[in-house]
Amino acid sequence: FDRTFATKCPQLLADFDAGLKESCGWWSRGNAEAGHDLFSVLGERGRPDYQWLIIGPKRSGSCFHIDPNCTHAWNAPIIGRKRWIFYPPGVTPPGVFPSPSGDDVCMPISIGEWFLTFWDAHVERRA
Repeated sequence: FDRTFATKCPQLLADFDAGLKESCGWWSRGNAEAGHDLFSVLGERGRPDYQWLIIGPKRSGSCFHIDPNCTHAWNAPIIGRKRWIFYPPGVTPPGVFPSPSGDDVCMPISIGEWFLTFWDAHVERRA
């Protein structure tokens, strides 16, 4: 989980940006006309972390979480695939326990155990 990869490997970021510009016509880093970078008003020193490189082995993944900065992210698996599970606001996944404020999420088991334990309940909710 490296939040400084862009300064360590600027070519990696440039390659990623080039791919986004090709596939998403509105993508332009630092383009005020795009209007999607509200954190730019804070300046680089005040901006929360917003670029990460995350690498994990097969069957790794993150637990259920809520983005505390209300940002959105582009995720690009280099090899393999990623399974996403989304729930609408106010709906809690089985086996997941949000704090009263909703800022934090407690999940007492790993994501792999969640799939084994709660997948059927998740599928039933979707039906």
